[in-house]
Amino acid sequence: MANSNYPRNGEGFSSNGSYKGEYHGNKLPDRTDEDEIDLKRLFYILWNNKWLIIGSTLLFSIIAGVIAYQVTPIYQSQASLLISQSQNRYSYAGSDLGSLLSSTYGIGTGSTIANELQILRSRRLSMEMADSLMQERLMKNGRQFPVLFKSYPEDSAMTVQDTVALRLRNSIQFTQVDREADMVEITYESPAPLEAAYIVNLAIDVYSKLSTRQNRSTANSAVQFLQKERNRIEERLNSVESRLKEFMNQEQLVQVDAQTEELIRRMAELESRRQEARTKLVAANSAIEQYKQRLNSIKPGLAKQYADAVGPNMVRLQYQVAELEIEKMQLLANNPGLKDRPNPPKELQELNQKIELYRNQIRSLTEDLISQSDQYVGFLGGGDGNVAQTITEINQKLIELQVEQQQYQAQVDVLDEQLGEQEQFFENLPDNMIELARLKRDVTINEELYLTVSKQYAEMSLWEQTQFGLGRPVDDGFVPEDPVKPNKVLYVLVGFILGGILSVGYIFVSEAFNTTIDSLEKIKRFGPPLLAVVPDMDDHLKENYDGKRTVQVGKTKVNTGLVTVLDTVSPISEAYRRLESNIIYSNPDRKMRSILVTSSSKGEGKTTLTSNLGVVLAEAGYSVVIVDTDLRRPNLHNMFGLSRSPGIIEILFDDLSPEEAIRETVVPNLSVLPSGKRPPNPSAITQSRRLIKEIQKLEEQFDYVLVDSAPYGIITDPSALIKEVDGVLLVTRFGKTDEAEVQHTIDNLGQINAHIIGSVISSFDYEKSNDYHYGSYQYGSRYYRSLYEDYEAYHKEA
Repeated sequence: MANSNYPRNGEGFSSNGSYKGEYHGNKLPDRTDEDEIDLKRLFYILWNNKWLIIGSTLLFSIIAGVIAYQVTPIYQSQASLLISQSQNRYSYAGSDLGSLLSSTYGIGTGSTIANELQILRSRRLSMEMADSLMQERLMKNGRQFPVLFKSYPEDSAMTVQDTVALRLRNSIQFTQVDREADMVEITYESPAPLEAAYIVNLAIDVYSKLSTRQNRSTANSAVQFLQKERNRIEERLNSVESRLKEFMNQEQLVQVDAQTEELIRRMAELESRRQEARTKLVAANSAIEQYKQRLNSIKPGLAKQYADAVGPNMVRLQYQVAELEIEKMQLLANNPGLKDRPNPPKELQELNQKIELYRNQIRSLTEDLISQSDQYVGFLGGGDGNVAQTITEINQKLIELQVEQQQYQAQVDVLDEQLGEQEQFFENLPDNMIELARLKRDVTINEELYLTVSKQYAEMSLWEQTQFGLGRPVDDGFVPEDPVKPNKVLYVLVGFILGGILSVGYIFVSEAFNTTIDSLEKIKRFGPPLLAVVPDMDDHLKENYDGKRTVQVGKTKVNTGLVTVLDTVSPISEAYRRLESNIIYSNPDRKMRSILVTSSSKGEGKTTLTSNLGVVLAEAGYSVVIVDTDLRRPNLHNMFGLSRSPGIIEILFDDLSPEEAIRETVVPNLSVLPSGKRPPNPSAITQSRRLIKEIQKLEEQFDYVLVDSAPYGIITDPSALIKEVDGVLLVTRFGKTDEAEVQHTIDNLGQINAHIIGSVISSFDYEKSNDYHYGSYQYGSRYYRSLYEDYEAYHKEA
């Protein structure tokens, strides 16, 4: 028996009694790098779970494929639209009024691609498209447009226009193909290919109509104004002609003298020029108001600052130009032949030079104003370049319009003065001649005005009809043949990746929370040397004994777990022989006669291991007795086909001699001392001095005494025996025993100064082990694989 005063601070135990490693010269495992990432270990963990990974990836790929085939297919159609400048033949033919509207309102001068994209994405466009769709309702195949469904495809009831418009705005895409090109690509996706093509073509059609209406709306307002003016002038002309006719009949006056006739003609021409200047002034004022509203909408107060920029100097210059223009007009009216002369007279040349000089000064002043305002706008714009650019454009247009406004106003003022001067000539005529001259003047003026306004009305009507939208279709929408969604390959790929990620994640999480002994590396960490690795025998028993619990050996039925008796050449038997060799030769300086086998919990195979260890020791020529001290759950007698009684209990309480209780087995040199009948207090018996003395007697009779005890990890029954035996063998079951249980058992053994000679892993399955190619582990895996191959070859030969 071992000395009970085994030193606590020697041979592997720390000061607190916990086990720190065996004392047979083995180096303790280095645990300092335990938390470092080991790529090899991660690889072999994944390799050991490869079928789980493969199964998961295949399952998720199949599920993703099924989902992809069940998802409603989506078709995409595309069309392209060129945003071009609106042009018409008439505006290029030299129409002054068309040029005026183009310069003031921006009609016919095109638009930036960004503005047209906003129109394409506007609510108005989508509402008109929705209205057209709701009127059309059915596609060419007779089915309703899916965008009109309340809920596609479940509820085919038509939804409201606002909902349809919202769906269109959210689904249809307008993108500029290239920054350098005015090409817009229109894309729409739908579960119906016919709808996809129809909607992109509808967007082009509705946009073209909307753009045309917008371009014609301002021209239409001008046409209506001119039509009213023409009607008003026509009524005045008819009235004046009636009054002239009546006066001539009453006074018997037919005509005025030549001088008065010339005066009337001149006044009519001046009135016509004034009417034309007033029309242009009205257009300029209207455009200025529009640009001011846009400017104030961006930054309130800017419009007034730009209005103040056109100062008195500009007004005076415009007035001078107007006076010179009137003087030039009168000179040409009095001398019609001057227009066709190649060398105009000196007086006309001087007038042209003065007019050009004043106009150059006006242009210079305008450029200075624009430059100053650009600097101011740059200061206001800050980091928002778009706002600064917009303000700059509006500012330039506003200054130009204000210059034109002053020019037209100056012309009106000068013409008013000229007409006032001509009116004074009428005061010197006789009364009846004054009335006749006035009536003829009014008729002539209204005739001139009527002709002028009628001409403008005709020009504007033609100009209005030649205004079209800015969009020109390049590629029409097509009916797609294949869906763009779902991408079945992408679905399967995502399912494949997701399955791999989830399975790998599950494996790593399971491994992180896995505290069972599922590798040789784990049991090595606890310190006691690993003496043997016993392979799992479940498959062996199923193949050889059809899963039977017992088999007949001679006249005795023994348990099929006695592999060393039933199949001496199996790898399992070889593992027990290795255990026997390691026990005997691991420490030749210390003779161990008594060995206690225990475990952390029940069901870990300690009885099976004890029985087979006894068999291989007996085969080696040693006399061996196995004592069953697991009085709570005795099973040793079943292993050898013996009865439970008589046994230890009978020796201790019925004065039975050990020779009568010890039974021979089918194995020579191997005897068994069963537990005997069930005792009332197993713990008291196993810790009694009488039992220890009986074990000591057996040591004198046999070479080896193997004690099969209760699991010390959960029961303290064998504590007294543990202190007295020569060594303790700790059994752990592969994939079942928990690391905490092993540590707890080793700590408890250390508290009582137990001599742990080593540990054994039972039911080991190298295919499920998380061990990887680290020296002896690699060798062990190949070793057991080789043993099984030799074992199979042996049985085939037999």
